[in-house]
Amino acid sequence: MGSKDWRSISDQEDASELESTSSVDEAALALVNALGSAAAGEALLRALICERTAEAQRADFWVQVYQRFSRRR
Repeated sequence: MGSKDWRSISDQEDASELESTSSVDEAALALVNALGSAAAGEALLRALICERTAEAQRADFWVQVYQRFSRRR
């Protein structure tokens, strides 16, 4: 994985970049490294915040990140 962290990923404007598998995987890894078992909940919280602030593309991105965690359970 590259050196991107969740801050640089969440600030991307290009939807194709946001939705790429590697970006989703990088965000999931960054959350796990920072928050451990709370990472999945953080991804959902970020999706909710983005949805409430009318940032639908970013909300979709964080839902995809959450789905990475839910598939592993």
